[in-house]
Amino acid sequence: IIVYSRAAAAADVAHVHPGKKLLVYGQVADADVLANLPLQWQRRDIDDYVTRQPLQATTAGQDLLAGAALSRSAFACYFDLKPTLDAQRLIDFADQTPCVLRSADCMYVATGIGAGILPDDQFYDRFLLQAILYLTRDKDALALLEKRAQALREQRQRDDQAFVNNVANAAGIPAAEHGKYQVGMSKDNFGRFGYSIGEGLCVGNLSSNTMFSNGRQNVLLTVPEQPGRRSLAVTAIDWVGKSYRVTCGSLSYDLQFSLLTPYVRYGFGRNQQALMLPENLADYAVLITTKGARHCDIRRQEVIYDCQRDGALAKPWLLLFQNGDCRPLHVVFSHQLQAITSSVRDGAIEELRFHGSPEQPLGDVLCGWPWGSKDVNAAPWTEALPGEVLTRLDLFTAIALNYPVGCDEIFRIDQQKQRVHIVQRTRFQPIATAWDITPRDIAVMPPLMAFAIEENLLVHPESPLQDLDLPSKYGPVKAVMDSAVLRYAIDLPASSDIILPDIVCPDPWREQYNALFAGGVRWSWGGGAPADNVSPAIPGGGRGGDNISPFTWQFGLTTSLQGYHLLSPENRAKLRRRVQRRFIEPLDLFQYKNYARHRREPFSGQEYPVTFRSIYGLGVNYAEDFGTGYQYGDVNEACSVITWLGELLADRFGLRALAETHWAYFKYVMRHQMLIDDWAYHAGSCREDGAGAWIDMLNGEYAGMLSYARLAALSGDQAEQQQALYRAAKKSVPTIARLRFHRFLGEPVPFGDPGRSIALVTGFNEFSGAQVYRLPLRLNSNIRGAMDLFDFSQGAPGSLYRLYDRYAKPEVLAYMRAYTIPAFITPEGFQSGFRYLQPLAWFEADNELLKQWTDELFALRGERATKDWPGITVPYPVGLVMARKYNVPVLELCQSLQLSEAGYEPQERRLKLSIQADAQSRAIIPKPKSLSVNGRPQPLPITDSMPLPLQPGMNEIEALY
Repeated sequence: IIVYSRAAAAADVAHVHPGKKLLVYGQVADADVLANLPLQWQRRDIDDYVTRQPLQATTAGQDLLAGAALSRSAFACYFDLKPTLDAQRLIDFADQTPCVLRSADCMYVATGIGAGILPDDQFYDRFLLQAILYLTRDKDALALLEKRAQALREQRQRDDQAFVNNVANAAGIPAAEHGKYQVGMSKDNFGRFGYSIGEGLCVGNLSSNTMFSNGRQNVLLTVPEQPGRRSLAVTAIDWVGKSYRVTCGSLSYDLQFSLLTPYVRYGFGRNQQALMLPENLADYAVLITTKGARHCDIRRQEVIYDCQRDGALAKPWLLLFQNGDCRPLHVVFSHQLQAITSSVRDGAIEELRFHGSPEQPLGDVLCGWPWGSKDVNAAPWTEALPGEVLTRLDLFTAIALNYPVGCDEIFRIDQQKQRVHIVQRTRFQPIATAWDITPRDIAVMPPLMAFAIEENLLVHPESPLQDLDLPSKYGPVKAVMDSAVLRYAIDLPASSDIILPDIVCPDPWREQYNALFAGGVRWSWGGGAPADNVSPAIPGGGRGGDNISPFTWQFGLTTSLQGYHLLSPENRAKLRRRVQRRFIEPLDLFQYKNYARHRREPFSGQEYPVTFRSIYGLGVNYAEDFGTGYQYGDVNEACSVITWLGELLADRFGLRALAETHWAYFKYVMRHQMLIDDWAYHAGSCREDGAGAWIDMLNGEYAGMLSYARLAALSGDQAEQQQALYRAAKKSVPTIARLRFHRFLGEPVPFGDPGRSIALVTGFNEFSGAQVYRLPLRLNSNIRGAMDLFDFSQGAPGSLYRLYDRYAKPEVLAYMRAYTIPAFITPEGFQSGFRYLQPLAWFEADNELLKQWTDELFALRGERATKDWPGITVPYPVGLVMARKYNVPVLELCQSLQLSEAGYEPQERRLKLSIQADAQSRAIIPKPKSLSVNGRPQPLPITDSMPLPLQPGMNEIEALY
């Protein structure tokens, strides 16, 4: 069978072959296909949102469906079809026009591949598979598809329930409550560890040559140099750690690291020697033997330890440190060593060697930092170790020898208490030793969560935590001692938005921002690329590429839709046309090419799409026919934009069918976000190989997950909705905690204090921890575009502003007043971009100054905004300033409705809304003085917010303030 759908003709290719069935979807570009269709085909001229209709099966179509139920949603109507005499109609639209027809050798489907004609939670497009079986086999084969789907469904449910039961039992949760929990982000998640070899850890970093560093101190532990090439293979990977098999000539060893411990495990097995190459690491060593403590200046002693001379090790460790402030390295052994030797040249330590024997090979060696990422004064230790140091080393020896090999997480949503409850269970691999040491279980709290607990911000402990005085890059390390289980809760994100009505008054800004929109809507991207330069047939606009880059195609659509009701009728029509061509049509007809690329992470094998045509070199030296030379940036932003657009159109513009019929697409797009979540800072990354989440990247993930949760709810996928809410709750922590994280970095001074060196923590990075803007603040595009605070490159959802408003309004105001506003004010005019008007207006900057700054921005940046797509984003932030200026009531929620008209008349203080609603629709406005719906007065609530009493059909609402 040949499955066909093409946007561009390929005249030199034969698409129809004798003896093969033909299954044609949607757009037809080639004459040989058109000639074989059982119909006359004509593309409709669509200049607005495409019309949609439900489907109904004909009597003849029952064999095709084989008992499966058609979607109850509405599908797009792009074509006029006139069946030929021999055509058999299988599925029609509700108006009796054909949707699916067939002849003996050909079937035509008037939707695109991926449309959810037959909803199914196992297959991306159940109908496509069913149509292939129907055309090529007998009807009995169709039953196999349902059996396969059911088998996959039941297996997944069994696996997930077994996982939940296992963790819940370890946590002591009664069996009757296990059904309330779901598998969390520990499943199918490579976190920060994909693609690359060098990795940032909670304490220290591992470079691409496997050097382990902490601050200015570095150490490389390996086998002695051998002839032959050094190679590395990844043997295990998950969201908390990774394992390598390192081969050096004829010798090899294992290397394992985890975010759950400050130690790296080196599995030397039967190797009898290990080579340690230090760099600015240590001048002194201490070990404890049966003859007592041995303190060595390793710059002056070639044999640091000799078992025959010094006696056996009484404690299985070596402590390496400097005479002064340093980060001491703790080396723990599983087997009794024969000797430790050093090589010194010109007073510098070149190497240390650990010597075993055939009877006592090295086994496992663990290197770690028991004081974390802070310096301690080790000068007094050159003569004797204090008792508290010995006690700490005993504790961390027991912790190191119980190596964490995995972390399982489950969660449940508590709607009544508005919290997400999380259970984390660590799996350990105890390391057998020659000493009588009992390994200690320890359940470590993710450090950024521990910081949030200290700040009484979002996170609530549900287990007894002990502070280990082990600072990491992301916060303090707190843990439940002698337990593998940790429990905590996070505030459940609230569903709230910022929806502007039109502001009906003779304000000159209305004409100005409409002119900027009309100018900007003409363009695709900088350099004078016209808006019509991209199409499904030429998705790259002449820049190459066979696939659509959704992120590029969707430039500006989110923010412009936020300001939809502010626009003139002509500009509203232009916006609808752009949304139809750039977002809706690719969803309806061209899903097969509506991704930049499909990827496979080489070490985990996890597969996902990327939705941003942005290619960077990766720089990893992979073996031939393995891995990739490229990495994709900003994919987390692109995912968020797609889900946000879907939510906007479904909830405010009456296009719920987009979410219902294309749920498989949205779910597949967000797969990237499901397998790149970090355990330590609870977000994804702007690069596939891990670089961290900051400014626009970080903001986008929280808001994007909330949009995804909404799409899941509209599609009836409750499990995925809860998964998205749980992940949004986690992502809210770094999004907000960063505004207080300067305190952990040793800067407790308030914003604006002359002694302060950090303007703002913008997010978190794998290698350096907190990402910061330092003082004096230098204006750049990120700051001018409000990406330092809220924006994620394509706008800022109201849900994100509501989060900051609830948890960090004092910090936001203090930061803007201390740094950005003074930086923007110059004799030449206000130097922000239009986007910064959004936080300035929402977080209550001075009203008169806001008016002045807006006028200055129109004068400074207005002309430029007409020459590229960002012009279409200007109305919404200016509208927020106008909302402040005229005390406009801002809608707090619109769900599953069509807000066809929304306007506020400042002089009359009257809000008028036209809402097409059904039984699922919800809307909330600020409490008015009076309210009528379709001319009937309505009682007012006690609260400050008022849910509108919507009825199915048209609701004409008038509220006086």
